[in-house]
Amino acid sequence: MKKLDLLETKVIQPLTELESDFLIKVIKSLDESLDEEEIKHEVLKFLDVTPEKTRIFSGINSIKNYMKTHCTPVQQNEIKDEWQHGMEKYVHAINHQEKFPKDVIIPLQEIIGISNTTMEIFYAAGLDLYHQHHYKTASDVFFFLINLSHLYYNMWISFALAEQKQHHYPTALNAFAMAIMINIDSPEPYLHAAECCMKMNDTHEAKQYLQDAMDRINRDTKRYYALQNHALEIKKKIY
Repeated sequence: MKKLDLLETKVIQPLTELESDFLIKVIKSLDESLDEEEIKHEVLKFLDVTPEKTRIFSGINSIKNYMKTHCTPVQQNEIKDEWQHGMEKYVHAINHQEKFPKDVIIPLQEIIGISNTTMEIFYAAGLDLYHQHHYKTASDVFFFLINLSHLYYNMWISFALAEQKQHHYPTALNAFAMAIMINIDSPEPYLHAAECCMKMNDTHEAKQYLQDAMDRINRDTKRYYALQNHALEIKKKIY
């Protein structure tokens, strides 16, 4: 398998590196008392905007819209309180130059105390957009989530699939590689990685990913029966 230099890709930029001002503005974006365009104007005014930050803002905005229609007022308030307390804690740590372990990458989710329940709601927002074929906005939600935590297989593969749907094959390939690192036994990311390599005219790597996928499918054909036809279709295109 190709060894991707994942640390140099812009896909994986820990949110912990963003300015504290940005984090403050992020939590304020959940404040219903502010007009959506006013929030965006204020954020852009205070930031040296980069594509990564713009995507994160887009993802948060999509989550906010999802919460309006899919969460009760009590749930929305609980999530807002959770974010508010977490961001205050994190910004305080930055302002007081508290040191985080250098040898361990601690997810921002853990640092600021975002619950798994909240992460699941955020993830559901991305899936809802994906199933409606809004791949760009879905991808922004998943991008936000993988910056909150790099430890979730389902969030990496969802981000990768949304990028693949937009024909962003190098980015998708990197994300599938991350999914593989988290769950090396699942054949699904290998299959999609093979498809990306084909689109990038890298037949050699496509064959390797396909073989890796077939090896895993053959270990448990009953479990991965549905993926067998997908693998055969890819094989016909490669050979």
